[in-house]
Amino acid sequence: MTANKLVLSLAGVATVMAGGAAAYWQFSRVAPDSFSPVALAEVIPQSAYAAAYISTEAQSWSKLEQFGTPAARQNLQTELEKLQQDAMQDSQIDLRKDLAWVGNAMVAVMPPADPASDSDPDLLVVVGIKDKLSALNFAKKLEGQPDTALAQQQYQGTEVNHVTQDGNEFYTAVLKDYLIASPELAAVERAIDTQQGQPSLAAGAGKLLNQTLDLQNSVARFYVLDYAAAMQDLLAASPTPVPATMLTQLSQVKSVVGGIGIDDAGVRLKAQTDLDSAMAVSAKASSGQIVAQFPTETLALVSGNALNEYWAQIVQHANSTSEAQLAVGGMRQAAKTYLNLDVDQELFGWMDGEFALGMVPATQGIFAQVGMGGRMVFETSNRKAAEATLNKLDGLAKQSFVGVTQPKQSVTEWSLPGQGVLLQHGWLDNNSLLITIGGSADQGLKPAESLERSDSFQAATASLPKQNLGYVYLNVEKMLPLLNKTQMVSQSSASLAESAEANAALESIRGIAITSTQPSKMISEVEMLLSLKSAQK
Repeated sequence: MTANKLVLSLAGVATVMAGGAAAYWQFSRVAPDSFSPVALAEVIPQSAYAAAYISTEAQSWSKLEQFGTPAARQNLQTELEKLQQDAMQDSQIDLRKDLAWVGNAMVAVMPPADPASDSDPDLLVVVGIKDKLSALNFAKKLEGQPDTALAQQQYQGTEVNHVTQDGNEFYTAVLKDYLIASPELAAVERAIDTQQGQPSLAAGAGKLLNQTLDLQNSVARFYVLDYAAAMQDLLAASPTPVPATMLTQLSQVKSVVGGIGIDDAGVRLKAQTDLDSAMAVSAKASSGQIVAQFPTETLALVSGNALNEYWAQIVQHANSTSEAQLAVGGMRQAAKTYLNLDVDQELFGWMDGEFALGMVPATQGIFAQVGMGGRMVFETSNRKAAEATLNKLDGLAKQSFVGVTQPKQSVTEWSLPGQGVLLQHGWLDNNSLLITIGGSADQGLKPAESLERSDSFQAATASLPKQNLGYVYLNVEKMLPLLNKTQMVSQSSASLAESAEANAALESIRGIAITSTQPSKMISEVEMLLSLKSAQK
């Protein structure tokens, strides 16, 4: 079996574990005590600047069994069977039995052994060995595969295996209860040095690695321990030179830690970013009351507070790079040229309250065929400035042969001859401006029932922090039929099959919600919930 096929087989095992298929768990054995991130990091050099941890605990992954549609589970079962058949055909490896020894794993990214070289970062994989006898049997089975050459060499008293398969090379070694592997010999040697006393990642970043983020049934975690170094390596591959000022900004992010867990609501992701004091900012919390201005059938929503402050921060950071200055300058010039508006004062200047941008179903107006329109609400303490901007835009619309009328005293409507309503704007109260795209003027008033009462919205947001900076929300269950209607008719049969499989997976999702909080000026947290449907028979 080639190295690529081996990697695919291992990736397939991860897919089995991640997919929540009962077909896997009924054959798997109960795992012993897990290998924690700190334990695995004890053989990873301290120089590693990023790492990902994957749990193989069946108990945690089995939470996925309570979710999903029959079609989604059947598709997953079919893929697992294909994966097993391919493995048996190419190598006689039984994924359920031969890899039962695999414990929790960590993948680390390290600078190349020679800092002066232009080499890519070194990758190091550390896998916990739950059953050494099973691992030995698996190694013997691999050794007997065709097109496989195995050579041993010694480093600091530890045996290092050099495996060559169809021209692909990698190196492995066993350090106590861990299997380490890398395409680079130097990475394995550095791991051996670490195990024998050199500074480890566990010693240098143990506090960060110990963070659980209060996730139930955590199945994966990721760590960017040196954000600046990680970004520099990624940007080094860019054909465009990176300005020094941008690298300075990147160095102001100290670290990022995140995790994925599975609970009764679905799949949850949390991440925490630690900022340098030079980058510390204060963001205004959002009360969330603006959500009440959107109907229960809202398909998507983005909300927050004080757009004027976000714009001010963009302008401030733009001063550090010529490219960003050019982009901001371009926006200002375009607004002045085409809309006769001052972006800083006449647009963002009065947007100092809460805001929300939403997508809602449209059954009338110019977007009726698409089935989706827009709804936006901006709260302001300067209604006079907002009205002056609207008057300018109304005048510009008239000059462009757009019909501007007031079918109701509180609503101004733009329409295109023979095509229907394009836009409406009006005031919901003394400081809340409503703008709708498409639909009709009747939709421009307060909804009969607000989004807050939507079962989908509640399922996606109820468990998120209440004191937050706003929401990003998608009603996947309602959006999917509309998106399917807009797909091109001339799809190939292969594309249609792929779409059917993707739809089967998407149909297991109720909604997605994301929110952020700021416990302090130097800590930013993000939480996302993938709200899933309960298992259907």
